[in-house]
Amino acid sequence: RASNHLPMLRRAVAVAATGGAVAAAAAYSQSLPPAGPSTPIHCEFFEPSRDDRRTAVVIGAGTVGVSLAYQLSELGFKVAVIDSGDAVSAECSAAAAGGMARSNSLVTRDKWMAVVGEWGSRLLGFGKDTTPIPYFIARFSHLVPDPHFWRWIALFSYYSLAAPTELADRQAAMLAFTEWAIERNVEVMQADSGALAGRCGFAATGAVCVGETPSSPLCNREPEVVVSHEELVRLEPATRHGSKGRGAVHLPEARVGDSLRFTRALAAQLKAKGVEFWLNTEVTRLDAVPQNNDGGATQQVVRIRTNDGVIQLNPDTAVVCAAGSWTPQLLSTLGLFVPIYPMKGYTIKIDLPEVSSGDRPLESELPGRFIVQDHLYASRLGDQLRFSSIGEFSGWDTSAHPEVDASMRAHVAEQYPGLASLLPTADTITGLRPFSADGILIAGRVDPYANLWVNVGPGMNGWKTAIGSAELVAKQIAGVPVEAAFDATALAPGMRIKPAGVWAGISRLAWGN
Repeated sequence: RASNHLPMLRRAVAVAATGGAVAAAAAYSQSLPPAGPSTPIHCEFFEPSRDDRRTAVVIGAGTVGVSLAYQLSELGFKVAVIDSGDAVSAECSAAAAGGMARSNSLVTRDKWMAVVGEWGSRLLGFGKDTTPIPYFIARFSHLVPDPHFWRWIALFSYYSLAAPTELADRQAAMLAFTEWAIERNVEVMQADSGALAGRCGFAATGAVCVGETPSSPLCNREPEVVVSHEELVRLEPATRHGSKGRGAVHLPEARVGDSLRFTRALAAQLKAKGVEFWLNTEVTRLDAVPQNNDGGATQQVVRIRTNDGVIQLNPDTAVVCAAGSWTPQLLSTLGLFVPIYPMKGYTIKIDLPEVSSGDRPLESELPGRFIVQDHLYASRLGDQLRFSSIGEFSGWDTSAHPEVDASMRAHVAEQYPGLASLLPTADTITGLRPFSADGILIAGRVDPYANLWVNVGPGMNGWKTAIGSAELVAKQIAGVPVEAAFDATALAPGMRIKPAGVWAGISRLAWGN
């Protein structure tokens, strides 16, 4: 593998010395050898149709990708969705807890201390027993050899510790966007007499955050009510075991929904309307060529290479990368650095027995709303309970670590002892959350490419903002103004996604791509 990459790296280094980062990125991407078979595939999709619709290809069939297909279809595009999985919403979107509060998790000095401090204490052998499970796990055998991780953690540290002014501006725009996007999501779910809402267990049952204090208005727009321990137990009896005498913050208007069922129901509607889904198709590389464009773009994506063959694009085809945590690896084939790193989340799913069954726990033992308690997120989605937690940094490893799984199950049993009998048969699923270094969504056109857009991050908000971020990107592609009270340019890739041909080559060497 090294012998394949070294000539490209040498060329990129030479070009960088004379022509700059953009030229180096182009030199690296154009030097890569073909990846996968060269047989043309899906040619009929790009043939001129009677209605002369513009074509769009979305890479990624998670909640964000399917939402993009929906919004592009609504705007009249002929859409195809590519995914390496054998089903829609098979990874991160399937593992979401489902919360839909109008709030964001900010990148701050305290967050940096929590993440890096826990890594350091465990690396040095301190603090191993201070929490039931290590919530910010670092598997250094995966991270140390990965240059992409070191560049990402450097940026995460910069934004967290230096808190530059532009970050505060982006955080304000992100909060306004989140509020708008959630309402757009709810509108789609409640259309057609609430068909999607019913299928995905959508409920406006509120949330409680045990042991927390009211949030800063910089990161929250949910009404909050501080409740005592006694009021908390009356409101949510299932918290009586784990609340340990603490009160809570009650968010009476917060909502919840199942992103997996939502995504698959929406995909079924789209298939019926002619949207194509090319599953079991792994994108191995994007090919681009120079072009002259009055708008300033100097590159055009012309081919998508896959494990099945080559997809030759029309000149006006829009390519949207909604590949979540896999976005940095995919766009590295164009010599680009994307400030995203995967943070693995764990979710334990419990399907409740029938109401008439003697195995069903008492209602007082079941979470009735979204509960945040000691880093554990519990949600009630109809007759399914979900318990989500963990921030595991182990590269692109999607497997559940047995020790972490066992510890998390023990933690659930401690907080909700009435569910202990159901835990042995419950499923654990994992998903890689695409965590952006600044905690902000990256949505918009990628310079210097005329027809490449991205929709990824920020890590924790993908489900609840998916329809909104998809509308934002789809309307940009169609040239339609977005009517909303936030600054969309603050969420654009801008200089966050950078041409970095040399770095991309080194990273791909480390990844073995």
